[in-house]
Amino acid sequence: GVKVFLQKEFRNRFHRPLYLQTHPQRRCKMKKPELLLPAGSIETALAAFDGGADAVYCGLAKFNARERAVNFSFPQLRTLLERAKSEGKKVYITFNTLLKSSELSEAAQFLAELAKTPPDALIVQDPGVIQLVNKYFPFFSKIPELVIGSQNKLAPRFSLASTKEIY
Repeated sequence: GVKVFLQKEFRNRFHRPLYLQTHPQRRCKMKKPELLLPAGSIETALAAFDGGADAVYCGLAKFNARERAVNFSFPQLRTLLERAKSEGKKVYITFNTLLKSSELSEAAQFLAELAKTPPDALIVQDPGVIQLVNKYFPFFSKIPELVIGSQNKLAPRFSLASTKEIY
């Protein structure tokens, strides 16, 4: 009696797929991981898309950690964004340098130019930049970079709750 009941209960509980063992309202589907690759030019971005990438990230002439490398110009970025949208792909822009307070107005002008053809998201390192984007460009999605730091006066007002989860 009890032994058979326990054997059946064990079998029912532990020999079912994991998603059936959870409460029905707590079930969730796993999201497909996004394959994100770097792109230093339109050619490498298109090659990444052809190779199966879901998205690419790239930098512009200023305010990215690879400023000394060859980066995208605004016209090149517009071309890439149009092509990516037509293929159902995403383009993220790295805005991942620490800004000094004296650079905030220049960064705002740069973001205003970028807002004319907005990317799918900005990858941001500086909390002050996130504050700037939230205040003046709230339509930008933001991805906080793994390492967050700051050198400007806007950072004390920052919280990670101010970033929009896009994944």
